[in-house]
Amino acid sequence: MNGFGGTGTDNEVMKLVSLMLQSLFPPIKVHEMNLSTCRRVVMFNRTGEGSADPNEGEIEFRHYAVSAR
Repeated sequence: MNGFGGTGTDNEVMKLVSLMLQSLFPPIKVHEMNLSTCRRVVMFNRTGEGSADPNEGEIEFRHYAVSAR
């Protein structure tokens, strides 16, 4: 997740959205993860974080299939 950090300008709606997205998927511990067990990766990026309106912007969703060879 990128762009959801605590910059001080986030409001309760964005905190709730961030919590909801984090609870949908299990977290990844990159240093402990076995690559052969990983099949898919989801990334979220919030754009427009620096604007005056904290609700402005979009959330980009990217989904990757992972295969180890």
